[in-house]
Amino acid sequence: MTPTQLASRLGLKSRESVQRNILKPLMIQNLIEKQENSHKYQRRFQISNVDVKIPNNFTLAEKKIMESESLKRWSKHIKSKKRNGNYVFFKRLCCGQNKLIGKEFTIYPDAWSHPATTLKVVEILEKKYGVGDTKEQLPTIPRTAIRQFLKYGLNYNISKEEADQLHIGGHKDNVGAHSTVGFEEGQYEDALNFCKKNPIVKLNGTKFPSLLVFEVHLRTFVRPSEMFTIRLDQIQFFNRKIEYIEIENRKKIVSIEQFGEKIIPDEGFAMIVKHNKLETKIKNERACHLKDVIEHKTSGKGSTQYKWPKWILANRVVEDEIVVKLEKFVESRLHRGKKFLFWEDNKNTFEVRGTRDFRYYDTVVRISRQNWNSFLKVLFKEIGCTEPEFFEDTTYAMRHCGIQEWCNDTDYDLIFICEMGWNDLATLRDWYARMRAKGMAKKLAKAIS
Repeated sequence: MTPTQLASRLGLKSRESVQRNILKPLMIQNLIEKQENSHKYQRRFQISNVDVKIPNNFTLAEKKIMESESLKRWSKHIKSKKRNGNYVFFKRLCCGQNKLIGKEFTIYPDAWSHPATTLKVVEILEKKYGVGDTKEQLPTIPRTAIRQFLKYGLNYNISKEEADQLHIGGHKDNVGAHSTVGFEEGQYEDALNFCKKNPIVKLNGTKFPSLLVFEVHLRTFVRPSEMFTIRLDQIQFFNRKIEYIEIENRKKIVSIEQFGEKIIPDEGFAMIVKHNKLETKIKNERACHLKDVIEHKTSGKGSTQYKWPKWILANRVVEDEIVVKLEKFVESRLHRGKKFLFWEDNKNTFEVRGTRDFRYYDTVVRISRQNWNSFLKVLFKEIGCTEPEFFEDTTYAMRHCGIQEWCNDTDYDLIFICEMGWNDLATLRDWYARMRAKGMAKKLAKAIS
């Protein structure tokens, strides 16, 4: 029966009042459920925890709870049931296999009654995790797992306010904890030397030049899996004519000509050079623009953009050597009829929404990511990285390092950097681009002078 039909049967004025005053309370109590792909509601078959005995053996217990209708509904919204941490956590919780709780809490998922069961399990979890003593809130996975079960398993869209009241809100853990992760003085140069000594990295059985994979990953700072979705037709190379003067072995730019336009970064400095007739030098170099690089995490509901421009420019260490090598590599890939920069199979369609490859891209490139992860672990150890972030999620650490390199090169121009991958400045600043000590000292010196 639909809300409109029910309103008519009960003599009520609107379906909204039926949804608010009748259906929602019954949904919360897990007494009714909405039929999939329909506006109709139906009575949910009630089952008590006593009716279903959960075996002590984990394999048998897992098989039993997987028979529940609520987990079947949830599983339809998951790319990989084995790799989804929230889903795995919830299964173990229901089976009595959670390491902290054990058999203190077991339940057949269809017997979950919100909010009573939710309150009970949250209370147990908070006690075991030491919330209130050593922690402010439960870790992300337990909170997310319960919210997702309510949403997909019970078809109950919990509000932000209710989730916060039940202590299962979506507040992120450790905001800003890794926002200054990056290379220390000299480590970037050491990383380039390591790649030159170890020139080949095998990704999913294919050999690639490690120096180019490293530089593209660093300069584009894409999420680890997405580096393999970059297509050759997204990559453009162009000339830059740079006028500069040398001051204490460092180049100070006077003007740049690119895309047929002359740009003067610092009008005041250019006037000083002209007035004092200082000798300038001219350098022509190649640069690289990567158009519409996909960042899948910004492609969700409500996102305004999920394709971003990326740039690879000559840097302070190797000049335009990297760009020149990359251009030759791209030409060779095109000549061989390849579609992707670091991926061999031309059949994949990572960039097309609604296709299997788009949804499962992380699974498709899993082996390549693992190969690259192994290479980077050795590299980070060799150049003296000691922070745990470099070895806990090694490939993701490259994202942090790349962003910090752009911060150094642009004097922390976060507005510009934001245009290469974020819908809002706060996320960039809070998670990736807090100013490091050297950058702070540099800014402080300018302010004082």
